[in-house]
Amino acid sequence: RWIDGHVEKDGLVMSLSAQANETIPLLTAAKVQIAPPDAEHASPFTREVYYRRVAGLLKTLDADPGTFLRDRWLPHDSKRALLGRLKRERRLLSPVDLESIEPALWFTPGQAWGGSDEEISAGKLRIIELCRIIKPQPKPYYLWVGREDEAYLTKTPEALGGSLVYMNAKVKLYAFR
Repeated sequence: RWIDGHVEKDGLVMSLSAQANETIPLLTAAKVQIAPPDAEHASPFTREVYYRRVAGLLKTLDADPGTFLRDRWLPHDSKRALLGRLKRERRLLSPVDLESIEPALWFTPGQAWGGSDEEISAGKLRIIELCRIIKPQPKPYYLWVGREDEAYLTKTPEALGGSLVYMNAKVKLYAFR
């Protein structure tokens, strides 16, 4: 609600959360740095464009690319195991921890649920390489930081020039102007 009421139409919201990147454009007039690609079939952009956008996000937020990609961009077997566990929990009517599904939502375009781990590894290496050469996103933008995202930031948003504009129990929003 805060984004919809305060971020201008097509204002940019940066986030390390795949869930935020999926829902912000659906529920608000804002845009995100990384629109989710189609899971298996087609994407409105190439893998290289996607990798550049991920690298741009990581560079702009001064996030640790190796740690982020290790934790959030899982090999297929690990992703299937996580999704199987979440499915069993849902079947048992156990509460599903939405933060725990986050690592299953990042993937190489066209390789969400199948394909080879070699392609995932190659994509991770390409993103790390791009993080060394790509320039950060110019201001203005907003930053969405969930509790689980803070571990990947090497500097606080304030140290990067952001000012806190909204906070609740699970998320903080910063303005970079």
